[in-house]
Amino acid sequence: MTFLTRDSVEAGQPQLCARDPSRIPLALAQHLLRRQIDSVKAASMITRWLAAIGQPDHGTRLRGRSLAQVTVTECFGIMQDIDAGRLCPIGLVAARRWIPWDVFKNHVVLVWGYDRDGDRLTLYTYDSNFPGRDDVTIHLDLSSSGAGRQITTNGTDGPTAGCLRGFFRVPYRYADPPRLTSDGLDLLGATRNDG
Repeated sequence: MTFLTRDSVEAGQPQLCARDPSRIPLALAQHLLRRQIDSVKAASMITRWLAAIGQPDHGTRLRGRSLAQVTVTECFGIMQDIDAGRLCPIGLVAARRWIPWDVFKNHVVLVWGYDRDGDRLTLYTYDSNFPGRDDVTIHLDLSSSGAGRQITTNGTDGPTAGCLRGFFRVPYRYADPPRLTSDGLDLLGATRNDG
């Protein structure tokens, strides 16, 4: 949903708001599936996810940069994207073990804004797991990349509730979303985003 959301914003189309998947037009369902796959399909992205899961929480000479150090570096690119008026998809890393099924603990969200107070950063995100909410945030201290560094969020649940190991920017390329006909208007939000 993250890529479809950005596609819709860039196309000036309203966002989806329906919750009944049986009423989604086929063209839109096919586009949604393609965009879900696009967010993780490239070989470089799969490698990136696996590398992030395997990175240590704090750096060592033997194992190299920590996930915390990578995350802090990524924050500056995220802020640049937002300052330039672009939404920024990021891959959240919650998995702690390099076990194949643990990859499903990770997730892609869309950063739409941020606040920075010194080294304290708050990212505002759209998370498809929390439809209709604009209060899902990620908090971290940019000055801390050691073992004590925490990334907190109100956008996770389960065993990793409230925290993340790290995150990274996900490469995005625009794909024109299908135009909906009048019989699909109930799937759309009431307003257009002209931003």
